[in-house]
Amino acid sequence: MSNTSQRLLQSHRTQSLIRLTSFLGNTYYYPGSVTWNTVSATIVNAINPDGNQILYDALTKSGYLKPDVQENVFFNPAQAPGTVNKQGAVDALGNVIFEELNGQGGLIGTWTLQNAFITNATFGDLTYETDDLLNIEIQFRYDWAEYDSGPAVAAVTELNG
Repeated sequence: MSNTSQRLLQSHRTQSLIRLTSFLGNTYYYPGSVTWNTVSATIVNAINPDGNQILYDALTKSGYLKPDVQENVFFNPAQAPGTVNKQGAVDALGNVIFEELNGQGGLIGTWTLQNAFITNATFGDLTYETDDLLNIEIQFRYDWAEYDSGPAVAAVTELNG
């Protein structure tokens, strides 16, 4: 999925949750650890680039082996068996970046998900009843996110300043 741009239809923005803690049997409101929730996005499944193939490639680069391939690896002492792992899953995607655009296409800001990997992918429903586009819903898990303001925010701030 590295260096691949997709048409994003919908995204649930990143959010963090600060957990509250208790101390010595009493509840005091101290901030605790920060947890970043999953992010889901809906993209158009285009023919070029092929969204199905991109996601399937990311799965195999994560370490997934089809059962027939697993069997061949298992019985081949020259090849070490593998398994799905975080490093492979993170490397398969590269940087997951969401760009927020205004109505004129100006960049408002950029969210970069650090150490992101796919936890769920729903490949949409095929139907002859409508002419709707085929979408893929993807859910990402990540360690933390970074946000950078874009030039469109600077331009508005300068106008209002």
